[in-house]
Amino acid sequence: MIVATLTVLYMLMGSGSFWLADLKDLGKEIEQVMPAGEQRDAALAVIDAMKDDAKAKGKNDKAVATDLDALLQDHDAKADALESVLLGYRSDTAAFYTQLTAGHFKLKEYISETEWAEIHSD
Repeated sequence: MIVATLTVLYMLMGSGSFWLADLKDLGKEIEQVMPAGEQRDAALAVIDAMKDDAKAKGKNDKAVATDLDALLQDHDAKADALESVLLGYRSDTAAFYTQLTAGHFKLKEYISETEWAEIHSD
C-alpha cells in the first residue's frame, strides 16, 4: 500500500503542468497554422479554457499530494482517510480528462481537417 501511495504522490506532482505545457504548444501551433479570424480566435479560446482546467488540476494535485504526505507521516492515520483522499483524486482526474476530451472535440469544430493534419504533423 505504501509503494502504491508513493507512486500516486509521484504522479501527482506534475500532471496538470504536463498538460499545460502541451496546451501552450498547441496554441502556438494554431496561431501559426490558422489564418487570423473568428475560427482561430474560437480555437484559441478553447485552448485557454483547457489551460485554465490544467492549471486548476495542477493546484488540486498539489493539495492532494500535501494531504497524502500528511497522512503518510501521521502514525494514527486510518486507511479510510487515505481512501477518501484517493477517491477525491480519482474523481477530480476523471472530470479533468472529461473536460480535456470535450475540449479536443470542440477544437475540431473550428479547425479544418487540413489544418488539423498540419498542426499534428510533428
